[in-house]
Parts: sequence; structure tokens; C-alpha cells
Amino acid sequence: MKRILALLLTLGLLLAGCGGSLLPTVPTGTDVPGTETTGLPTESAVLSTTQEPATRDSATEPARTEPAPAPESSQAPAPSPESADPWSLIGVSYSDQGVYYDEMGSDFTWSYELPKLEADTPGAREINEDIDAHFGQDLRDSLKSMEDRISLGIIHIGFRSEVWDNILTLIVIEDTDWSFTNYGVYCYDCDSGTRLGTRELLQRMGYSEEDFLETCRERFIQCYKDMYSHIPEDSLDQYGYYDGLERVDDPRYVNLELQIYPEANGDLVVIAPIVSLAGADYYYQEIHLGMSASG
Repeated sequence: MKRILALLLTLGLLLAGCGGSLLPTVPTGTDVPGTETTGLPTESAVLSTTQEPATRDSATEPARTEPAPAPESSQAPAPSPESADPWSLIGVSYSDQGVYYDEMGSDFTWSYELPKLEADTPGAREINEDIDAHFGQDLRDSLKSMEDRISLGIIHIGFRSEVWDNILTLIVIEDTDWSFTNYGVYCYDCDSGTRLGTRELLQRMGYSEEDFLETCRERFIQCYKDMYSHIPEDSLDQYGYYDGLERVDDPRYVNLELQIYPEANGDLVVIAPIVSLAGADYYYQEIHLGMSASG
């Protein structure tokens, strides 16, 4: 027994000293049954992870946009006050004249000249639109009447201009076949590029609204008296003179809607609807108010 134990001990020492193993060895490259092998990434694979990303697909990636440029204004720059000559702003959108015979053989001597302001500002555009809406439409209707060979209602459209303290005024005058004259007054401030109404013009010229209205009432009454001064005194009542005299300064005719403009010397002119004793209810008269502008 002791001999067997000694042999076993000697055999164990021999195996330990030789580095041997009692387990079976597995050849290199052979998979162990029931296990998976995971290969390490190759060098090229490692390098590919540090390269720039591939180009993005525009179908899945939102497009990158640059800030849109500021829109350009379609409005041309208005001339500076220093360089703007009021007279240079006057233009004409239509001008023609002639003699026309309607289908009945009646003849009409006609002339049409429609003004406009050659400036691209809010005030100029407003004035041009207003002129076209009123007098331009009358002009187009008249041309259509000639085309259709019917009588003309409007036989003349023209204008004249005034300039005071860099305020340009267009006075459009329209004459009808029934002896009525219509007016359109358009005051344009060349410095600010704005249209001036009655109140704005009075303020610019240094007039109070109360003084203006009172002066108008006085001038309207005097104009009415002068117009009918030829009527004999004993016929005044028969003609309705006193009735008209009571109405001539009524608020229907004297108000802040009156059309006004300054002449070159600063005198204020009003387009006055003066009560009539025959025909239309009133006819327009240009009255100089004799009010000196403070300018």
C-alpha cells in the first residue's frame, strides 16, 4: 500500500514540473460546439468611424435655407425738398381736342386735358386717384359717347396750377353742355409729400377755422348781392331774391368742406357755391377772401 501511494505522489510531481494539463487541448481556429465567436473590429473598420459622415439625404433631412432678402419697395424715392421744383411735378395723363357731330348733326367743340402729379408719394397717389375717379371717369364717358354717336355732356376738362410756399395746387375745371362748371381742387405739400385738406391748409396758412367761416359768410353774401344787383328793387321779391339771400350763408354752403387754395401771393381763394335764382340750386364762383397768409 505504501508503495502504491509513493508511486502516485511521484507521478503527480512529475506532471506539475512539466506544466502539463489533464484537460484536452482545442486546436486553434476550431469553434467550440455551443459557443459564438465575435470578431474584433478590423483597423479599417475603426478608422471608418472617425471619418466625416456620409452625405445626408435631402428627402429625410430638412433643407437649410438662407434668410430671405428684405423686399424691395416698389415706391420710387420721393425727391428731396431741396431738389424738388413744384412746377416739375405737373404732368398730363390725357390731352386731346376736336369737333364732334352726334347722330342728330349737332356739333360740339371739345377739349380734354387731365393733369397728374409726377411723384410717387402717398399724397400724390391719393390726388391722382381722386382726379381719375372723378374727372377721368367723366372723360372716359365722354369718349364713349363720341364712339356711340350720342350728345356730349362734358365739353371741356382742363386745369391750371398755383404754387405758394412749396404747396402745389391743381385746379381742375370741367364745363358741361348745360352751362354748369365743376371744380376739383388738389393741394399738395411738396415738402412732406402729403395732400392738404381744408383744415390742414388753414392751419398751414395761419388761419383759424372760425375766421375763415365768418369771412366766407360775408363774402358769399356780398357776391350774391353783386350778382343780382341788376334786378329792380320792386322785382326782388318776385324773383325770390330774399329767399336766396337767407340761404346763401347757410351751413350747407359755408362749411369746412369748401375747396380752397392759396394763390402765389398767399391770398386764399374759395370755390364758393353761390345760391342761384334760376337753373341749378347754386353755381360755383371763385372768391378771393382777402386774407393774408402768415406763411
